[in-house]
This record gives sequence, C-alpha cells and structure tokens, in this order.
Amino acid sequence: MKQDRLDDLTELRFRRFERFSSAMIESLQEIMRQLTVNTKQLVILNKCLGNLDGRMDNLEKRVIRVEELLTLALDDLACIKEILKRDG
Repeated sequence: MKQDRLDDLTELRFRRFERFSSAMIESLQEIMRQLTVNTKQLVILNKCLGNLDGRMDNLEKRVIRVEELLTLALDDLACIKEILKRDG
C-alpha cells in the first residue's frame, strides 16, 4: 500500500515535471521565433540605414556645391555693384 502510494506520488510528480518542461520548451520556442523575426527586421533596418547614409552623403555634397555656387554668385554681384557704383 505504501509503495503504491509512493508510486502514485512519483507518477504525479513526473507528470507535473513533464507539463512544466513542455510549457518551458514551448515558451522558449516562441522566444526563438520572435528573435528570428526581430533579427530579420534588424537586417532590413540596417540596409535601410545604409541606404539613408548614402543619400545623406549625396545630399551633403549637393549642399556644399550649392554653397560654393552661391558664394560665386554673391562675389559676382559684389563686383557688378562696384562697377555700377563707379559708373553711376
């Protein structure tokens, strides 16, 4: 009788451990799935950031070129102003 009770108790403990282990494994599998999704999204985001960096570099070059052209235009206008002052 005592042995039967111990066997039943052991069986209950085993089933409880089995359910607990199964729940943990399912939880870890879900975490791994989510990590995989997040990793893929990070790769896509990293590529987008790389493309954005390239565009920003091009934009910076264009802004520098516009500044150079504006400086030349302002210099030309200053020269024209001086000539007009002399003639006027």
